[in-house]
Amino acid sequence: HHEANEILDAQLVQVANTLLSIASAGEMAHYATRLNRDPHHYTVPTVFEIWHGPPTDRQRLAASPGHPGFGLPPNPGHSERTAGGRRWRLYTLEQRPSGYRVVVAQKQSARARMARETSLVLLLPTLLALPLFAWAVSRVVSKTLQPVDRLAREVQALDTQALTSLDTTMPLPGEIEPLRFAMNTLIQRINVALDAERRFTADAAHELRTPLAALKVQAQVAQRAQNAEIQQHALNQVLSGVNRMTHLVEQLLTLARIDPAHPAMVHTSCDATARLAECCAGFAESAIASGQTLVSDLAPDCKLALEPVWLDIAARNLIDNALRYAGPGARVEVRLWQDSSHCTLSVRDNGPGMSAAERSTLTARFARGEADAEGCGLGLSIVERIAMLAHARLEIRDGLPRADGVGLDVQLRFPRATAP
Repeated sequence: HHEANEILDAQLVQVANTLLSIASAGEMAHYATRLNRDPHHYTVPTVFEIWHGPPTDRQRLAASPGHPGFGLPPNPGHSERTAGGRRWRLYTLEQRPSGYRVVVAQKQSARARMARETSLVLLLPTLLALPLFAWAVSRVVSKTLQPVDRLAREVQALDTQALTSLDTTMPLPGEIEPLRFAMNTLIQRINVALDAERRFTADAAHELRTPLAALKVQAQVAQRAQNAEIQQHALNQVLSGVNRMTHLVEQLLTLARIDPAHPAMVHTSCDATARLAECCAGFAESAIASGQTLVSDLAPDCKLALEPVWLDIAARNLIDNALRYAGPGARVEVRLWQDSSHCTLSVRDNGPGMSAAERSTLTARFARGEADAEGCGLGLSIVERIAMLAHARLEIRDGLPRADGVGLDVQLRFPRATAP
């Protein structure tokens, strides 16, 4: 209604300007007849009055046919007035030099009727189109979300014991495709964690079954022993088995910790020189007790792109293996050097060494190299896992020379930490 009133007010202004021009030209009678002939259905009837003369003696020169008049003309501009029992909207225009004043008016009821009819003409098609539009939107949305529904059903059908990646051949909207990619990535990570858990369970069951049975047997021997010597020997075997199982459990737990990929391993930095010096100091006492020589040659200020705890685990396993398998009186050297892009850790000994064929199996789980060797065969497997996660390279080479051959040299080549 507001917009219609503005349009009709503008129409009054236009008619008033036209009438003023015609009155000044003296063609009023002809125009008065034409103005009221054959009105359009959507045209609001307009009546007019033309006055002339000074303000104190103004005379009405012309008016619309059949129009009784409004009395004295109102002040210039838009106004409202009641005449003949009806409410009118008026516009008055005055030309001072010539003394002409034009009044044009429209019935408020006619203006309201036109506004209503125009509103209905615009509203009815919209109301009729709304159900069709809603149906079309529903169909489009339903069809667009069908791949999403299929994706939801596929996720619901996943077997928690055997997770498989979602079908990437099924087309999805561009907004949903990153969700499927993220879910597949999550499924892969869950599978890695589940595989690590299964491996840990299998490894523990495999390695703990025999030692536990041996402990039980030795405990029964000690319980039934008839003399102190046999009983003491059985108890010593029990203690030895407990120590071996303690070491085995520690290695298994370490392996379980590093089986899942650890994002922080390649995004942190550690001072390799300080960590290795501390690690070597921890083995000094046991090396002296075994008559072994433990030597360290560590380059200063060597920073690795590695979580410090993982470097400690790798170094401890390498040094412990060297001291354990090199034998009494052996020499073990721990060296650390660096170049422009890498730092290399080397642990070499002059122990009995191994053939090339034997070296190729050393990183397998529970591989001991010798049938009667101590340990649980997980040390190098742990080191290899750390090397893989840290983007390092593990190599097994000839070590220090001895009278009947050469020992072993295990090297880890780590990327250096970049400056912040």
